[in-house]
Amino acid sequence: MKNQSRVLSVILPNNKELSMTVGVKDRGQDVFKQLFKLLGTSDLTLFGLSVEKDSQPLFLDLEQKLSLYLPKSWRKNTSKEKVILSLKVQYFVENVQLILNSDTRQLYYAGLKGRVLRSKCFEQEGLYFQLAAYALQADLGDCEEHNFAYFSPQGFFPFWIVQKHGNDYILKHTPALHRELKGMSSSEAALLFIQEAFILSDVPLTIYRLSKKKKKPQGCVLMGVTSTGLQISEVISKSCPITSFMPCVSYWTHKSYSTYKFSPAFSICKNQYYSTWGRIEIHVGSI
Repeated sequence: MKNQSRVLSVILPNNKELSMTVGVKDRGQDVFKQLFKLLGTSDLTLFGLSVEKDSQPLFLDLEQKLSLYLPKSWRKNTSKEKVILSLKVQYFVENVQLILNSDTRQLYYAGLKGRVLRSKCFEQEGLYFQLAAYALQADLGDCEEHNFAYFSPQGFFPFWIVQKHGNDYILKHTPALHRELKGMSSSEAALLFIQEAFILSDVPLTIYRLSKKKKKPQGCVLMGVTSTGLQISEVISKSCPITSFMPCVSYWTHKSYSTYKFSPAFSICKNQYYSTWGRIEIHVGSI
């Protein structure tokens, strides 16, 4: 059977959209090959291709066919809706200097910035103002002394901070922090932004919702994938969402990151859960 052509879009971390033509038999790695050419880099090791499924982000196994993740209507060429994949940060490194390609560093910075805008670490409110100052220096350069509204608060602060303080408060107080960075290069400001962003616990973290029964949200747990292990919280009701917390219950290799197969080093009891990508087993206990 001929590898018929299909069109899809890839949203980059900086919100730019790339349209590309792929084959219906193509795999995720074929999309990456096109991205290498379009972006002028072959260093996308920290990134993955993500698709929304059941209101959750699902990273593609790049060795699998795209048709495994995309609607049947796309494969049959009957879809009237645009098919969208997202290039997202999948693996986190605090030391951005390990990323040698400058364009890749910019994408990584943009990915972390997007996560900061969605972050909800309410106890770290002051940190968001400092992060906004770093981002302003990275994006705009030195502060515009005579321009009151030289940036949009929504582009540099989480919604809950804008809602709490209002645009005028943010536009009045943030420039002072921005002015302190006068003369700092864009790359240095981006580096400081990334380092400080790692303080926010929900930034270098990807959360998945797991259910004890297929397609039933009752009795679910939240599994957070971090750079050092798993964070697992159980949800029993809206009024009491979290009943347990087990940080860093496992250590895994690069292979298990890619395939979402987690093997904790210790086990007493075994719990079986279902997620968007299938069944997984979580072993908890002590050594």
